[in-house]
Amino acid sequence: MTLTAPRANPAPPLTRPTAARPTPLRLRRARPVEGAWEGVDCSVRWRFGRVGDARSPGAAARAWIRDLVREHDLFEWRGFAETARGVKPRLDTDAPVDASLSHRRGFVLVAVAVATGVDGDETGADAVRVRVGADLEVAPYDAFESPSLVRRMLTREEERRVRLLTPDDRRAALVRIWTAKEAFVKATGEGLARDFRGFVAPETEERPEASVEACVVVAAGDAPLRCFRPTLSASD
Repeated sequence: MTLTAPRANPAPPLTRPTAARPTPLRLRRARPVEGAWEGVDCSVRWRFGRVGDARSPGAAARAWIRDLVREHDLFEWRGFAETARGVKPRLDTDAPVDASLSHRRGFVLVAVAVATGVDGDETGADAVRVRVGADLEVAPYDAFESPSLVRRMLTREEERRVRLLTPDDRRAALVRIWTAKEAFVKATGEGLARDFRGFVAPETEERPEASVEACVVVAAGDAPLRCFRPTLSASD
């Protein structure tokens, strides 16, 4: 991942963008989808969809992580370790694994990464350290029209690039950059204390603006970051 030097003046901590006005989603109903990726050093599974009870999306997200582990027999499930409120969830296991979750306006994205040791034993002592981060944003994306937020989330090169886009393409690009960067800082454990102007977003494919934008970033040892874009399809 290419890094660029942060600007001279430290930025205040970022906060998650919030929509200025409620707008009905074009994607009104969606079936949860699952995806998986298998690499040399690790594998990652994710689940992405809308939960029935939007009042407790955090509980639903943790249940989805539990279900992914159990249904795919990833490792022995012992629950979550105790962590402070607002801290990335940590699994109660000594295995080289990691998990991340994100939820917003009733939509949930979770990811579980498991290291694979050189002997193929996913909980072996030779396994590399894995890190995973997940983030999603839900339309409307009005917050990304704020010049202040844009200045605080982009490198100079990213800022130059998005200035050349049409307004619709610019907003779509900003949402992709934000979700990729937040997924990255979740994976590293730095969170929003990291200056987003100091590093380039992991590469992801360009595509038209979606009603829900999601991103999963996974890293294993010194291997390059991998970035995935789960997508939802509307149900009948």
